[in-house]
Amino acid sequence: MAGKQPRASTAKKPGKSAGGRPSTYSAKLAAEICAYIAEHKTLRDALKQPGMPSEATAYRWLAERQEFREMYARAREQGDELDAERMREIAFDQGIPPDQKRVMIDVLKWQMARRSPKKWGDKVQHADADGEKLPAPPPFYVMGVTPAKQGE
Repeated sequence: MAGKQPRASTAKKPGKSAGGRPSTYSAKLAAEICAYIAEHKTLRDALKQPGMPSEATAYRWLAERQEFREMYARAREQGDELDAERMREIAFDQGIPPDQKRVMIDVLKWQMARRSPKKWGDKVQHADADGEKLPAPPPFYVMGVTPAKQGE
């Protein structure tokens, strides 16, 4: 075994970190990210700013940190409200051609419906042609069946 170096222990030493890039999470940084999102900017746009973490880090924070997840969800809701106001502005803007207005509004509606389907998605109406509520379906019963015996 001459010339071979002993292997370093792979066990974690007390007081040492596991290695890798440390998380720079702080409530202030999370609030800055969410402020961009509330202004209807994308997460990618927010993370391009100086001093912001990488995309992978931000998504890890979303997965691991409840506080950040809640702030992010509120910021998205605020961004959707801004989109609703933006659609109204587009609709009444006389300088935008009607076909272009329709496309712009449809894109905003589609994005909002995907992010918050309960609030902004298409409503499904369960009614007949006259608008009357449909009756409940009849109960469905499953009955057991015994196989026939061989030879009968």
